[in-house]
Amino acid sequence: MDVDAAFNWLEAKGISHQLNSVEEMRDLIRSTIRANNNKSRQPIYIKTMDGEDLQITLSKDREMRHTIRTLYKDMLNTIEKHPNFDDLKAYLSSFCGCDVIEKLSEHTNKLQHTDSPIVILGETSSGKSCFLNLILGEDVLPSGLLCTTATICVIHPIPPGEDPYFTIDEDETKHMGNKIDLIKELTAILTFRSDTDLCKQVHIYWQVPLLGLNNVVLVDTPGVGESEQMTAKLFEYIPNAAAFIYFINSANAGGVQEDKLVKIFEKVLEYDQSRDVFSFDPTCMLFVCNKWDVIEEREKNGEVGLQEKVWQDIKSKLHKYLPGYQWDTHVFRLSTAEAIRYMKSGIDAQTKFEELKVRLKTLIQQSQTSTCAMHYRWLVSFVRSFEVYTSTKRGYALVVDKEMFLTSAHAKLDQIKTLANKILRLSHVFHTTTIVMLQRLCTI
Repeated sequence: MDVDAAFNWLEAKGISHQLNSVEEMRDLIRSTIRANNNKSRQPIYIKTMDGEDLQITLSKDREMRHTIRTLYKDMLNTIEKHPNFDDLKAYLSSFCGCDVIEKLSEHTNKLQHTDSPIVILGETSSGKSCFLNLILGEDVLPSGLLCTTATICVIHPIPPGEDPYFTIDEDETKHMGNKIDLIKELTAILTFRSDTDLCKQVHIYWQVPLLGLNNVVLVDTPGVGESEQMTAKLFEYIPNAAAFIYFINSANAGGVQEDKLVKIFEKVLEYDQSRDVFSFDPTCMLFVCNKWDVIEEREKNGEVGLQEKVWQDIKSKLHKYLPGYQWDTHVFRLSTAEAIRYMKSGIDAQTKFEELKVRLKTLIQQSQTSTCAMHYRWLVSFVRSFEVYTSTKRGYALVVDKEMFLTSAHAKLDQIKTLANKILRLSHVFHTTTIVMLQRLCTI
């Protein structure tokens, strides 16, 4: 079927579309025939997660949050109510980099927030906002070369039928109205660039059919390197992330812009190596090689083997600049522009984008428990530091035992031994609890 035949077939069926190649029109024709046979014409992008799987994951997350909060509170009570533990408090405060009571209270409060942010990172104009519009099922965020996002944009799923709205920074005032007016207002705010009057975050409450209703929020970020101010805002948000999706503009020479990639992940690993609760989990990371249709077109026009060359180059750079991780199963090819044309034309692109969709679903599920996993890893480090302290105390008590034996100051010896034993018992309780938590996490 040539272009004229495809146009005539679609026109005869009264099917409008935004497609621009005969291959895409053939896909629409095949999709229409399948949809008529199945009495359904539902695109891939509005299929949600399995409800049963989601409820099991959310239930485990609630259980783990309760367990970890209880553990934090037990630590706080133990340290606060024992005046003889002042030296222990000072030691643990040194580990935390601040007052240990403040740190444990901060972690306890963080677990009250159930949002699991999936942060979209990448270069300017790599297609981050376009990808989120694909997930939203409509053009909500500004996209294109002249509409790059200038602030953090957090998307919260709301139930079907509920009116969408957005808020700005800490102001709880709801900006409401019909969708067309809301999108125009959002475009003006999200693309506004002023050194003195730039909002920090916009929270958008919208239907997100792909996600369903769970704890996941999607975070669109400014392109790294666009300006120091916007890059700083992006870096500030990194510790809040439960998972990451990094966008690569495949149409750029070489695909990966090494300086941008290195700049972002140097900051990620800096947070990872700090004493804060954030820790980097490579299983909660996806790389999307966007604008792949440009590479395909160039290969059709004579650049033989270009797709394989660019694909291998991207993977080799990821291994070079982010060594120690097996990234091959976390990298995907995509054209968001093509996918949106398919979506708007009603094409069921299940086969074409199924691999990324399945991996995205897995990422959503993992992000639900990612925060608890970070707190668990922090607790393991905390307990190890605690055990170093108690081990030192036990050795000190044994040395003092000999000195006291010579001076017959048995009363003082008993007091020191009692304190050392209390600390050792406390360490054992903490250690046992974290092992139980590890076993639970391993079953997810």
